[in-house]
Amino acid sequence: MHEMAYLKRIVNAVVTAGEQEGAKEIETIELVVGELRDFVDDFVQGYFSFCARGTIAEHATIIMERVPFTVQCQDCGKVYRFDLRDDSTTPCPACGSRNYRLKTGRELFIRNVRMVMPGEDACTAGDGGTLPDGHLPPLPTEAPDGRPVPAAAGC
Repeated sequence: MHEMAYLKRIVNAVVTAGEQEGAKEIETIELVVGELRDFVDDFVQGYFSFCARGTIAEHATIIMERVPFTVQCQDCGKVYRFDLRDDSTTPCPACGSRNYRLKTGRELFIRNVRMVMPGEDACTAGDGGTLPDGHLPPLPTEAPDGRPVPAAAGC
């Protein structure tokens, strides 16, 4: 249920962007979600729809791209997939070291928003209302290394 707080912020960000652009509807939202965020796919769309009731994003579809949990060995530099449920993935497969740092898996940002603009039909809308990275209000989140993501880097 921790997804709800993030989804409220995502709704606010996309609705604000859509209203600023004059969109009549938000059609799709592409999210990049790291494995460590532990978002449950079955809940995300439902929570989003609940949070977006009465807004231009009310009927939007969420598309999630998952980013695996990877670490980088601090001894040899190898980047490898890490599974918290499998101890055999803990040591570096190249050198056996257990000295590593998180590389990917904590991502959470909006990659793209597809909007329906006035005069467009949602079924035939084309790309006229798409906002790519960097054109949306910032969504407070963290980079893979735990640092805040600057607003200029996207949502």
